[in-house]
Amino acid sequence: MKRSIKYDLLRITACFAIVLLHVSNSYWYVVDVDSQEFAVMTVYNSFTRFGVPVFVMLSGLFVLDPEKEFYRFRLGQ
Repeated sequence: MKRSIKYDLLRITACFAIVLLHVSNSYWYVVDVDSQEFAVMTVYNSFTRFGVPVFVMLSGLFVLDPEKEFYRFRLGQ
């Protein structure tokens, strides 16, 4: 598979989303549930949750590439 810039951009976007997800989760228990900050963090957290499934799908895309013989050889043993 030739290197495609769209997958690289998707991986970069997912990487930033996961970092932002971890940042928002680190303050989850610090703020009060009734505050405006909690509502903003909940929306922020929800918008960045797409990063993990995107990484899983991209990993599957590259591991299951039919042009690569390495994985067929390794899994066949």
